[in-house]
Amino acid sequence: MNIPKTVIDTNVIVSALKSKQGTAHALLLLVGKDKFEFNISVPLILEYEKVLFDPQIEIPFTEKEIDKILNY
Repeated sequence: MNIPKTVIDTNVIVSALKSKQGTAHALLLLVGKDKFEFNISVPLILEYEKVLFDPQIEIPFTEKEIDKILNY
């Protein structure tokens, strides 16, 4: 069986971290569970960091917690 390859857009990460309800959060819970191959690049990680550390976005996590999430 082929595992689908997936890129998770920044807006999905933001939605998932702002609310535990919804599809975005459910999708993030599947990362690392062999349901799909999570594809990522350095530019995408930099975009995640830029957006998630922006205080206007109002993510309910500390910078340290966001770092842990991104490092996972």
